[in-house]
Amino acid sequence: MAGEVAGGKGQIVVRQFRQQRLPRGEGGPRRGLIAEHGSSWLLPRLVGVGRALDLLWMSDRIDAETALRFGLVESVVEPDALLATACDYVRRLAVTSSPAAVAATKRLLYRHLGTGYVEALREADASQWKFVGAPDAREGAAALIEKRQPKFARLGERE
Repeated sequence: MAGEVAGGKGQIVVRQFRQQRLPRGEGGPRRGLIAEHGSSWLLPRLVGVGRALDLLWMSDRIDAETALRFGLVESVVEPDALLATACDYVRRLAVTSSPAAVAATKRLLYRHLGTGYVEALREADASQWKFVGAPDAREGAAALIEKRQPKFARLGERE
């Protein structure tokens, strides 16, 4: 797999997508700088404190397979397959999952990065009870029983 990655998880996607290549040691302590753009907060949560310190202190380039092994990316594909792979993922998500549940899950996940466990548990529980009685939950259960793909409402259709 060609290409290298640098920066936080969101930056990796952008840099890989744009196929930018960064010179070794562009940032960090090698340039008298500190961890930037929130990487001191995000990176330890993704890879653990020890690995985060190593990545930030050394500022080494890592290849795509290493980024995958470290959990910085979810998958590695050849550049020519990137667009098709991303489109396939989105199509699969659109066919199999409730848009409202996907959106709520995303909101909860990002919100809970900055909250304590008990608060996150309470909020997720309250949110789950709202979804249990919603039309998408009934459709999901019916699709399971009838062994068919669910037909969920699009966002904004039933509000």
